[in-house]
Amino acid sequence: MLGKVAKGIGGFYYVKFNNEIIRGQGRGILKRNNNLIKVGDNVEFELRDDKQCVITKVCKRKNEFIRPSIANIDRIIVTFAATEPNPSFLSIDKLCAIAEYYQVSVYICITKIDLVDENRFNEILNVYNNIYKTFNVNAKSGYGIDELMKGIQGQTVALAGPSGVGKSTILNALLNNNKAETGSLSSKTKRGRHTTRHAEIFDVDYKTSVFDTPGFTSLDMPIMEVSDLTSLFPDFVKYCNCKYRDCIHINEPSCGVKESLSKGFISRSRYQSYIRMIEEIKSNKKY
Repeated sequence: MLGKVAKGIGGFYYVKFNNEIIRGQGRGILKRNNNLIKVGDNVEFELRDDKQCVITKVCKRKNEFIRPSIANIDRIIVTFAATEPNPSFLSIDKLCAIAEYYQVSVYICITKIDLVDENRFNEILNVYNNIYKTFNVNAKSGYGIDELMKGIQGQTVALAGPSGVGKSTILNALLNNNKAETGSLSSKTKRGRHTTRHAEIFDVDYKTSVFDTPGFTSLDMPIMEVSDLTSLFPDFVKYCNCKYRDCIHINEPSCGVKESLSKGFISRSRYQSYIRMIEEIKSNKKY
């Protein structure tokens, strides 16, 4: 029998099969082969007499992430607030770059847009709206939810971003109920309290699903070469008409990316994130 892992808690996995959720565990050989089961996995399983199941095989994955432990995503919705908490552009850009690395498409979702003035909102919006499809959402009022729903129709997507930006509120608005636990900002740090404790897939409709995941905030850069990073910035690729083929856009002459940066075609915050990520890649390679 074939199903999809919708949730995993405490060594148990909850497999969706024909609109039912069946609790089960992985067969021992999967653990011995380090073939750990991830939420989102398509799996083969056998039913037991007690109506629980044994997962016997994990099917080939389209893609996968280590932290959070999820698989088979069509798109990542990188979600951040216009304020409270203030956006960390480095974290946002890392999430986008890592999604590109794993060949997962990206949408940008900006929340709490009602809490900033128009100038600040446009300043944030202009960083991304010519790179990725961008949605502006006030989940509490419902503003922008219909447009976001149309954008994810027929896909399996994951909400990614810091706590406190409204991911669970967005999920509840998409589901039109209150399945996902929500929380408030810490009064001291103005950062969100984590309310998602395990990865879980929620069905928005019969062909659209959303991952709600803990830990999908800011990820470590994968082990890669510095030269690989440019291809993970679509806005750089557009202007990558450099003199040297192996240009990494730092100190080289006749660099198309730096020229585009000076003309304002590339956001300075994006370029600063790029430099910081290069430093992290170099640091990782020392170990």
